[in-house]
Amino acid sequence: MRDWEKAQSTLVHPQRAHPPQLTIQLSSPTTIRCHTDVAWNKESREAGLAWIFTDGEGREISRGCLHQQHVSSSLVAEALAIREALGHAVALNINIIWIRSDCKGLIQSITTNQ
Repeated sequence: MRDWEKAQSTLVHPQRAHPPQLTIQLSSPTTIRCHTDVAWNKESREAGLAWIFTDGEGREISRGCLHQQHVSSSLVAEALAIREALGHAVALNINIIWIRSDCKGLIQSITTNQ
């Protein structure tokens, strides 16, 4: 048993790569916060997308929503909501934005370019 344990301590175990943790920091007082959320129906494959823009004080600047058909998953719906929100931000000439979503997997994929 001792020989086995000793041999195990010398083995190189690969480290699991964890996505980098981003420091949450507003870079400017003019940064606009954008909260997105969705509702997705698995049976009908429809989704309701929504987003709201607020300033640093929490005051609403604008909001939007959209109904989408033929949405294959809740993850796709979350991605569509972010895409539509960014399009709305461009239309409003918002160029400093902080996207906030409750879909951790999607946000990690975006921030790590995966």
